[in-house]
Amino acid sequence: ETTLELLQADRNYRKGSYGLVVKAVHRETKRVVAIKKIECSFDNLNHMKYILRELSIMQQMSMMDNSAAVALYDVVVP
Repeated sequence: ETTLELLQADRNYRKGSYGLVVKAVHRETKRVVAIKKIECSFDNLNHMKYILRELSIMQQMSMMDNSAAVALYDVVVP
């Protein structure tokens, strides 16, 4: 199964920077996660830089030993 198939998404969503954010639960681990679907056009170089920076920061935070920090578990490319 793919990452997205293992998630049970909530029907409620929020508008985040550059896309929609939805709460989900991983079916096997029961871990609560957030899924962010980026909706912006990749024609804008500044938007791409901001998105890349956000992913980079999240990846760095994932490596920290801090349970309160946001962690990046996976990136799914269409």
